[in-house]
Amino acid sequence: MVILWENKDAFIGVTYDKNQKAWQMHADCKEWTPSIFKQYKKGLEYSKKKLKDNGINFVYALCETEKTRKFNEMFGLKTIPNQIAIDEDGIENYITILET
Repeated sequence: MVILWENKDAFIGVTYDKNQKAWQMHADCKEWTPSIFKQYKKGLEYSKKKLKDNGINFVYALCETEKTRKFNEMFGLKTIPNQIAIDEDGIENYITILET
């Protein structure tokens, strides 16, 4: 995984999915506060710029739950309607896309 941004509470990274021939975004946050929200938002903008500077125009993210999907949408990712991806564990996921 390539870590694009991180601090002590959260990170944003990407991996290249050879099967999909596309970059997949990964993110996690240990706890959620208004301060961390602001930091994460800045981290996402920084990550988008790093991706764009490296010629990556979009990344996708898989979301196992409706809550995760809504979280991604809160940060500007768009859900692909009527599309589900099955991950390596056989779990159905919503697909979201972040355009850089």
